[in-house]
Amino acid sequence: WSLVLGKFLAVMVMVEVALGLTLGLPLAISLLGDLDWGPVIGGYIAAFLLSAVYASLGLLVSSRTDNQIVALIITLLLGGILYIIGTSSVTDFFSGSVSELLRALGTGSRFESIQRGVLDVRDLVYYLSLTGVFLTLNVLSLDGIRWSDRQKAYQRRKWMTNSLVIINLLLLNVWLAPLGRLRFDMTENREYSLSQPTQDIVENLTEPLEITAYISENNHPLLLPLVPQIRDMLAEYEIAANGTVTAQLLDPTVDPAVELEANQTYGILPQPFQIAERYQSSVVNAYFDVLIQYGDETAILNFADLIQVDQSPFGVEVNLSNLEYDLTSTIQKTVFGFQDFNSVLASLDGPAKLTYYFTLSTLPQEFETVSNGI
Repeated sequence: WSLVLGKFLAVMVMVEVALGLTLGLPLAISLLGDLDWGPVIGGYIAAFLLSAVYASLGLLVSSRTDNQIVALIITLLLGGILYIIGTSSVTDFFSGSVSELLRALGTGSRFESIQRGVLDVRDLVYYLSLTGVFLTLNVLSLDGIRWSDRQKAYQRRKWMTNSLVIINLLLLNVWLAPLGRLRFDMTENREYSLSQPTQDIVENLTEPLEITAYISENNHPLLLPLVPQIRDMLAEYEIAANGTVTAQLLDPTVDPAVELEANQTYGILPQPFQIAERYQSSVVNAYFDVLIQYGDETAILNFADLIQVDQSPFGVEVNLSNLEYDLTSTIQKTVFGFQDFNSVLASLDGPAKLTYYFTLSTLPQEFETVSNGI
């Protein structure tokens, strides 16, 4: 343990020095204008934790080979795989629980979550536990070099002890997975925290609410930077609702079944966007809509509802108008528009009297059985 922790701490000191040398950039920017320090602090924390994972992984690989080049290549390969599996380029090929599992396993998605200025206990524990797993395996690897065939009991004891440590570190992440409220928004205006009225609405939902964002990957260049904001906001609704809200982002252009459902069932059609370049212009048909479903009630926020276009001296600026307000107001209308039969009866102050009027002489024959049943 002393050897492993000594080398690990030495590497992390070098990382701290390297990160410290970059502090001049945010300090200079803060002197020139108003800088939100939340994402800056989050970026440094995320970089430090990610470095800790890769440092512990590199030390583990180095303990298994005497060739430094081989250790470097294997570490880069394994670290790259850990990072990529949680990015949208991989998770978009899957749906449902598989996509969420990959996003939870990837170091890239966790890095982006902290980098935006939101400290989630689950992300911190993920990096620390993963670092602990690699360090534990490193201790076991180095200790195994000196084992002999006559130390069966010692080997078995070491394997059991280290296995229990690793299993407990992994189970800690599983235990913390449902706890979405253990988080702190460090941004100046709490950009990634829902307002109290929104939280009250989603917390009191009696039926499952589904929010589906139909957004094409091949979209207008000015709209693409807005996609991560929508994805993050939808995640906030899921966290605040404690399981009653399901949010997903789909690209109808890559799945014919999804596009057919969007077109025929909900009337969501692609919007033509003109892309003007220096020497040519083109038109791309893309989706940029949000569908909200609650019971049998549906509501759609299209491109015109979500986007605000402003003209500035530097050109055209495209931003989200007010995403939380648009989503919450639409959710509220959808929720109030839906009432199941039990809710209708429960809202009555007294007994209900139902009167059925019909004229048997003029009633069509095919409706007589219906009339008798009533």
